[in-house]
Amino acid sequence: MTDRDEGRSPDHGPPGPAPPDPGTPASGTPGEPPARRPWWRRAADRTSRHSPQTLMGALLITLLGALTPVVVEKVWGDDEPKAAAPPADGKPLPVPSESCSGETCLHQDPKDPGCDARVVTLAERTEPVSLQIRYSTVCEAAWGRIRQARVGDKVRITTADDKVAVDSVVVGHDAYTRMVPASGKFELTACVDPGAAEGEPRRPRACVTATDEDVP
Repeated sequence: MTDRDEGRSPDHGPPGPAPPDPGTPASGTPGEPPARRPWWRRAADRTSRHSPQTLMGALLITLLGALTPVVVEKVWGDDEPKAAAPPADGKPLPVPSESCSGETCLHQDPKDPGCDARVVTLAERTEPVSLQIRYSTVCEAAWGRIRQARVGDKVRITTADDKVAVDSVVVGHDAYTRMVPASGKFELTACVDPGAAEGEPRRPRACVTATDEDVP
């Protein structure tokens, strides 16, 4: 027995195993990365790291992101009137309450009560200028229109009982009259009276006519 053996306490027994090398994984084959944790465990860990206030803020941001396009469309969206879909039964759509009908449309601008929403051309000619009789199927009223005309040219529309609407080209090349009633049986005449343009020959007067039988 050596001096070293004599100094060891009999209660300690044989020396224990050496501690593992810090560079060696705790389990598995040395050098392999640790096993990946399940997705639900990772999600739970991420959730636990955020306070309720943080989660509430993220929820509000998500909701605002979804609602912003709707708000923008309502405020800055297109404000052009949308054409109404035709009814399935083929019957005429009812006249809007803010609109006019027949006699109540006399001398109103077709754009004001919305009578220009559904319009057909009952009669037309192209010489010496474009002349049309325009008819609203919603308001049962009509007006005259000229295009490609000259400043000073006049357009006039007259009913069979002598209701008249007149307008003239002031700027540009187009003009249209206010409305005259055209409900039930009717006969309309629209004419263009060319103005005396300086330095140009006066063009002849031209007219077109239409009746209720021309309504499609």
